[in-house]
Amino acid sequence: MKTFWFPFLLSTSALIACGDVENSSAKGEEESALIDGKEDSFFRPTQHGDLSFGLENRATVTADEVFHAWEFTLTDASSIELKTVLGTRNLDTVMYLYRRDSSEETWGRYIKKNDDHQGEIWSQIDGEFEAGQYRVIVKPFKTKMTGSFHVAATCEGAGCPGAVGACEPDAGLPAETGYGASCAAPIFEVLSTEVQSSNQFSVSLTEKCNLPSLAQNAVNHYIAYWDEVAGFEELFGYDGEIQLNIETTTFEKGQLIWIDTGGDEDGMNLVYDAQGMLLALHQSNQSPDDRFFCKENQDEELEIPTCFSESLHTFKEVSEDGEFLQGVTSVESVNQGEGFVPEYVALAVKAYARQHGLIDGSIKFISTINTGEYSTGADVEVWDFEGVLPHERFLYADERILMQSGEAGVQYVCER
Repeated sequence: MKTFWFPFLLSTSALIACGDVENSSAKGEEESALIDGKEDSFFRPTQHGDLSFGLENRATVTADEVFHAWEFTLTDASSIELKTVLGTRNLDTVMYLYRRDSSEETWGRYIKKNDDHQGEIWSQIDGEFEAGQYRVIVKPFKTKMTGSFHVAATCEGAGCPGAVGACEPDAGLPAETGYGASCAAPIFEVLSTEVQSSNQFSVSLTEKCNLPSLAQNAVNHYIAYWDEVAGFEELFGYDGEIQLNIETTTFEKGQLIWIDTGGDEDGMNLVYDAQGMLLALHQSNQSPDDRFFCKENQDEELEIPTCFSESLHTFKEVSEDGEFLQGVTSVESVNQGEGFVPEYVALAVKAYARQHGLIDGSIKFISTINTGEYSTGADVEVWDFEGVLPHERFLYADERILMQSGEAGVQYVCER
């Protein structure tokens, strides 16, 4: 996930509502609590994007993702209620609410905090709030606590975010184009950019209109796909009680959306560009189905890349230690490079050498720069040390090079 740094500045306009902070002496002190000047994970929360009112805003506390953040904007004074609903027994949550002053770039100090609402271990903040931009952060009371929860949010008033229940028109799938060389670039442009946020929802069909607009469209495309295959009603029924599990990953230049009903073979990944246009989908069952909607008319239809489904990764998710790994590695000939550099570097160098017709020892150096290693893969840029040959960029996951971007454009590689 992309991480952000948020310094907390104390201002006279951001006062703590002390009545919402419970006395926790009976169960000890809150760990990693926000203390003025303390540099802790509050500066680096897991971003879940916009808070959805009327839906379950799901999250999971892990050793690597302790703090979880959502944002929302009120355009006028409104009454809101925010509470955690626990999916894991004994997960003791603490909730903080911030409001950004229009004159400030930072969030400042929290304006409300709640630990144990009415003596229970879940958290709740409610009240009347003026227009402004808000952030809610949820964390465990003890840092070793892990488990799942969701934030339930309701809003009443003229300034509430969006129109809850406003439905996007049911739309079928766009015309399938098949795969062509022109498809690789827009897909690469989405998947190779930074992750802005991720979110999880569980909704019934009767609740789908509460989803964000693009997620609604994804549900419509999901239903349309199964209608074409065998009929959605025949496969799943259509009583409105079907639960859809939805995961959205928002990149700088698009979204990757996963949908399933909890079955073994009904999951689907859909890739959308920054304008919300469906580029491709992958349906993962025993006979996987890939469909593309991105080939330009004049383009020749090509065989679907064998590693297309593996390329649907969040390459910009940070590694398990929470750090973005970056380094510079010089490799003297391809064969020598294999022994002392990470596998993803060696494979990228090999691909670079093959593309440019290099033979072992034919040049002094191939260098790799901006090598980003992540929990889901790696992003490697390779170049000729002497500056004769062009830069090439490689995306790596599943123990192979998946995509390449360089002088010849973007292409799938699918090589180990």
